[in-house]
Amino acid sequence: MEGRAAVCRAPVAVLNAVTAVSAHDVWAVGFDTGDQPVLLHYDDAHRQQLPKPSIDGLYGELNAVTAEGSGDVWGVGRVVTSETDRGHALVLHWNGSGWR
Repeated sequence: MEGRAAVCRAPVAVLNAVTAVSAHDVWAVGFDTGDQPVLLHYDDAHRQQLPKPSIDGLYGELNAVTAEGSGDVWGVGRVVTSETDRGHALVLHWNGSGWR
């Protein structure tokens, strides 16, 4: 992304991890100011924030990412289900069109 700033629709995002399938297929994950997971994708033509996944909790974050291509991206992190919860494992898969 030489010389170009990444676009993020969230006011602020903390990025915890980045992976690249190639120089033209880059993924980054983290969380936004609402403590919700963020996954960004750069494919040389577009920079986009993917839709937020449903996480069954109050807050969530992604801390690591791996990708085999645009239709096979895995993010892992944690989800918090209450204000006193310390968190539980969160594993998300992007299949090219939605989260599973």
